[in-house]
Amino acid sequence: GETVMKKRKEVSEKSEKAETEAQQPAKKAKVDPQDEGNAMQRKDAVPAGGQAAEAPLKKKKLGKKEREAAKKRAQAGEDGAAAADGPAPPKKRYTLFVGNLPYDITKEELLEYFGRFTKNQVESVRMLTDRGTGEFKGTCFVDLKDSHSYEVCLRLHHTKLQDRKINVEPTVGGGGTGENRRKKLKSKTQKFTKQRQKRVAKGPAPVAGKGDKAASKQD
Repeated sequence: GETVMKKRKEVSEKSEKAETEAQQPAKKAKVDPQDEGNAMQRKDAVPAGGQAAEAPLKKKKLGKKEREAAKKRAQAGEDGAAAADGPAPPKKRYTLFVGNLPYDITKEELLEYFGRFTKNQVESVRMLTDRGTGEFKGTCFVDLKDSHSYEVCLRLHHTKLQDRKINVEPTVGGGGTGENRRKKLKSKTQKFTKQRQKRVAKGPAPVAGKGDKAASKQD
């Protein structure tokens, strides 16, 4: 009888111990900090979708022809920008050659004379002098501000200035004595001569202070 009671007691104790262990929370396994860090890195490396992130694409190396084409495109863009921001085209000049002038006339007097017929639209007067002596040669260039004043002054050809019949002729600009310049000047002079003949047939030269009115009748 004692043996049976002893066995029952052992079974009861084992049962209570098993029940107690089942009710207790499971002990957390000890994790090495280094292993935990590696696990976090692996977790961050995988996106939420479960697929590994793609490695960044390497820059494609251009061939020689492709590099040259890219360089040309860049230069074309720079040239276009430079052209857009570049200087404005040169202003058109209206220049006349005036000859047979009095040798003692001054630049100021010429500015005043031509200004009377053009409402002071004379930009400048350039007196021509001898290189050796510096004396006035009786000729000059007159720069006008617009085509209207240019046409008015052309009609002053063979008018009198201080008892001298002056010559007023067109110019082609550029200076020099090249063959091309002489041809241009000859062509321009012939055209001017025909226009002058028509003007003479229509009426007299402009009167000082009434250049605009006289010119409008000739147009």
